Amino acid sequence: MSRTHEELPARPAYDSATAALLERIEPLGVFGTMTVQKIPSWRLPADEVRASFLLKHPDIDLEDVDVLRQDETTLPAAVARSAQGACVGRPGPLFLSLHGGGLVMGCRFNGLSTVVPWLRRYGGVIVSPEYRLAPRGSGTGRRRGLLHHAVLGGRAR
Repeated sequence: MSRTHEELPARPAYDSATAALLERIEPLGVFGTMTVQKIPSWRLPADEVRASFLLKHPDIDLEDVDVLRQDETTLPAAVARSAQGACVGRPGPLFLSLHGGGLVMGCRFNGLSTVVPWLRRYGGVIVSPEYRLAPRGSGTGRRRGLLHHAVLGGRAR
């Protein structure tokens, strides 16, 4: 049986150090309230986020791909590979960069920087799908298509 919000226990108090810090930060207005009306103004265009990523990581090749889905529409994805170093051209792992499902801002390029150190160390490829355009439902077919495209360079079905 699921529990409703009202049935859940109250949030525990912050520890004293965190509480003291929040008391000093909150009046500065650093943490704005998120509303549906504000979200569009907080989103950076994907092209800007992509350009920023490439400036920070000039040793990474970034390819934009459109993966064909079963319904004949496409799913934009980013595919990142190391452009220099010992791992170039060497087979390696596939890193699938996913978010936890609550992404209301951002795009497929935002989480790539967290995986780049592994890419540099182990080689391989990073694939990051654009979630806000993905259909609802099971992701098995999308993942299989992304893996196929990233690893084999083929058309995903």
